[in-house]
Order: sequence, then structure tokens, then C-alpha cells
Amino acid sequence: MKLDLNVAKNIEERKILIRITNKRTGELRATKPDNRGDLINGRAAYVWRNVMFYVSKNPKHWCMPITAEFYLGRDDWENRYEIIKVLDEFVDRIVNSFPKSEWYGIRRWHNAMVGV
Repeated sequence: MKLDLNVAKNIEERKILIRITNKRTGELRATKPDNRGDLINGRAAYVWRNVMFYVSKNPKHWCMPITAEFYLGRDDWENRYEIIKVLDEFVDRIVNSFPKSEWYGIRRWHNAMVGV
């Protein structure tokens, strides 16, 4: 499914969406964007990893994204909790733009937890 670019509320979110989107197809990238270089790259890697946990069809993305905050750069480290809160809200908007039938990772974890 193609990403809805209208979920971005500001320029920074738009830049993140561009980095996590396959330029050819408009869908989520299959691999994590490079998190080196600038703050947007690290934030894009964080957002990509968390979105993929929810919606990827690939089982290798269904592991809990516990260390995703490590993608944030040093400049973000002191304020990481505030930044993560904002990024998680953005992740939620992206994930909610997908039909629930495409929440493959979450369905897998739900089935594992309730024994379905």
C-alpha cells in the first residue's frame, strides 16, 4: 500500500516520509534508511522501524523495536523522551493510515499473546 503523504503535519515529518518511502513505488521501503548524517536521518530510521513493526509482511520486522531510539543522533539524546513522544505520535498517524487488515506485525503479536 502506498503511504499517504498527507499524514505529515509539518516539513520535518514530510522529510521523514520521503526517507522511509520507496521513490519508485510510493510504498514503505523494505530496508531501514541510513540513520547517519543528520537528525532527520536518525528520526526517519526510528519512524521506519516502528512503522514496520506494525505493518510489515516480513517476519524479520516483527521483533519489538526496543533499540530503535539508538537511531536518534547525539544531538537528540538529551531530549530523546520528548522527541520520541512526538515521533511516536507520527508513527501512530502513519500506521492508522493503513487498513487494520494490513497490521501484520500487530496481528502476529496479538495471536502470540492470546494463543490464537
